Amino acid sequence: YDDPELKAYVDHLGSRLAEKSHRSHLIYHFTVLDSAQINAFALPGGYIYVTRGIMGYMGSEAELAGVIGHEIGHVTARHGVRQHAKGTIASLLTTVALQTSNVAYADDLVNLLGTAIIRGYGREYELEADRLGAEYAAKLGYDPEKMINVLEVLKDQEEFEKQLAEEQNRAPNVYHGLFSTHPKNDDRLQEIIASVERLDGDASAPDDSEAFLRRLEGLVFGPSEKEGVIKGSRFYHRKLGVTFKFPDGWLVGNHPDRVAGHNTADTSYIVLTVEDRNRKGERPRGFLARRLGEKDLQGERLTHSKLDGYTALAKFKTPYGVKDGRIAAVFFGKSVYVFRAAGRTGEDFARSDALFIETINSLRPLRDDERELAQPLAISLVRVKPGDTFASLAAQSGFSHHAEEQLRLLNGLYPDGVLEPDQLIKMVR
Repeated sequence: YDDPELKAYVDHLGSRLAEKSHRSHLIYHFTVLDSAQINAFALPGGYIYVTRGIMGYMGSEAELAGVIGHEIGHVTARHGVRQHAKGTIASLLTTVALQTSNVAYADDLVNLLGTAIIRGYGREYELEADRLGAEYAAKLGYDPEKMINVLEVLKDQEEFEKQLAEEQNRAPNVYHGLFSTHPKNDDRLQEIIASVERLDGDASAPDDSEAFLRRLEGLVFGPSEKEGVIKGSRFYHRKLGVTFKFPDGWLVGNHPDRVAGHNTADTSYIVLTVEDRNRKGERPRGFLARRLGEKDLQGERLTHSKLDGYTALAKFKTPYGVKDGRIAAVFFGKSVYVFRAAGRTGEDFARSDALFIETINSLRPLRDDERELAQPLAISLVRVKPGDTFASLAAQSGFSHHAEEQLRLLNGLYPDGVLEPDQLIKMVR
């Protein structure tokens, strides 16, 4: 994530925690990943990754110290090595040695170590990492009870994310550490915190939450500019230079490989993917005919917004199974924009087909005056005034759906916390 000040801050905090660890001789590397996923993970050898997605939900430095300390705990307890066969680690090290780019390095590490890195190591290892992380934080003077705060905030976020993922027909994005293996009132975690509180640490660390929140101001929230952004029901992509609009009221999800939306009843859906054009002289009809394996494809040409496109009815895999639906290809520059749309039943498709065509035809080049709209959402700070409520502030936010719930989650006051006058809270705009 391109923010030198934030990188330096995380590196400094992580290094101080690592100095208190049981393997302080290692050179630790701390990286803030440009990812909206709410995650943090550790790789063998002292590589700690924290996403900007999880940082946005932190409310104090002590909470962030709990997350980073937990991941350092995985390193000091050698969980990655203990859980994997020597052959896997040997393959890992061989692959790393062949890499020349840090990005490829991280991707291959994650691919080789698999789900244990991303989804956690199981209850015993996670509890051990909790204990170690709380110990390291306490030695720096942080209140280990803040780890319970993290647990509560991220557990609430997990429950909301599961609800949202079900609405959007996708896998939930949840963080493995601290809470995936224990509920909020976990007795063993409470015992760990109680034992750590008896440790003699450094002088009490200042827990100035407002100073910490200031560090988050401007942090990108949700999809980045390179993934495109959704404002209301319209999708904008600055680099590709395009925009299109989903039907009003639809639930829309922006994923790294696609943009998808469906109606509130989940009886109709449409998805857009983007591919490179790689055949000179090929037109949209030919592209679809080749893709579908139908030489005599029958459909209609699309010329809305002066873009060259073609649409036809076809059978393909959908979230509702293999269905008859609408497929379209629109050429713009060196890219092909491929739409697929279907209904849960034939009747659902018939009712929604006009909306599908309208959505496909809404794809057009981004105007100069819209480029500012293609900027991603970011965290800003607001001082609560008398009379402000989550409902009134949510109406001013950039959230396109479940605005009040998301604003509450962001500020650790989900589901029914109360705002206090003069309180500094996080907004997304």
